[in-house]
Order: sequence, then structure tokens, then C-alpha cells
Amino acid sequence: MALPPQTRKTRRPAKRFVERETSRFLQSSPTVRNAARVIVTSTVAVVIVSAAAVRIFDPHDFPNYGLSLWWALQTVTTVGYGDITPTTDVGRVVGGIVMLEGIAFLAVVTAGITSIFVARAQREIRGAKEPEPDGDVMVALADVTARLERIEQALQRPRTITPFARCPVPPRALESPHRTSPRRDG
Repeated sequence: MALPPQTRKTRRPAKRFVERETSRFLQSSPTVRNAARVIVTSTVAVVIVSAAAVRIFDPHDFPNYGLSLWWALQTVTTVGYGDITPTTDVGRVVGGIVMLEGIAFLAVVTAGITSIFVARAQREIRGAKEPEPDGDVMVALADVTARLERIEQALQRPRTITPFARCPVPPRALESPHRTSPRRDG
């Protein structure tokens, strides 16, 4: 029996959230902030999932979720104090996966952030080229260019302009209203 569309959407909100955030990250331009958000989110997810797994598969060594969470955090960050270690085979497999993921994740994150900085530096050195503008912008740019050419031509023509020849306001009106003494011509 197929579920109605509304029921399908509400049954997996976490999956939809992950898909939406992944899509948003892949479509946006790479920034250190976006990379940091992905790093933190992924690391938190690995810690939570691995803590639950080691708690389920090695309950003797990890009697509560808090202790397994502490172990997962140590392991994923490759600190590994050694105060808590899984003793069952399944617990060690989970620990091995978490260690490998932590090391690989650090390598990928380092490479990703480095590539972002290198790309930014290359753009600054070369002088980043702007993307090609669309048609409306090109029409407006052509109009501005034509207007500037007309202005330059007008400025190159010799003119003799007498002061206030075309001024619609009488010269007396242009004087400062704050002047207290009569104007003296030298």
C-alpha cells in the first residue's frame, strides 16, 4: 500500500534535511564558512552514530551513552586517551571505522580548505574576471558608453562661455544667504 504524499514527506524529515543541506552546499560557492559548517555537522553525526553503535555492540565496556559519546569524540578527533577502549570484536570494528573516518575526514577537510585558499589567491593574483553579463546589462552598458562618448565629444568642442549666460537664476540669488557684509570686489 502506497503512502499519501504528505505522509511520505513527514516520515523522513532527517533524510530530507540532509539532502537539502547537501544540495545547498554543493550549489553554493566554496567558502571557509560553508566548509566549516559541513565539517562540524559531519563530525557531530559520526560521533553520535558511532557512540550509539558502540553502546549497542559493546554494552559491557560502555554501560551508558555518555561514556560511549566521550569515547566516540576522543576517537573521531584522533586524540584517543586510552582511558576507555572497546574489548569486544564488534566494538573494535566500530572503533576502527571511526578512527579511519576521523583520519580520512581530517585529510579531506585539510585538502578542501587548502584548495579554497589556493583558488582565492590565484583569483586575486590574476585579477578575477567577472562573469559574462546577460543581455539587459549589455544593452544598458552600450547606452552608457554612447552617452559617455557624446559627453566627451561635447567637452572637446571649443566654447566661449560667458558667466551666467544660460543661468536661469539671477547671479545675486547664487550668493550665500549667510553673508552679513556687502561683497567687496578687490
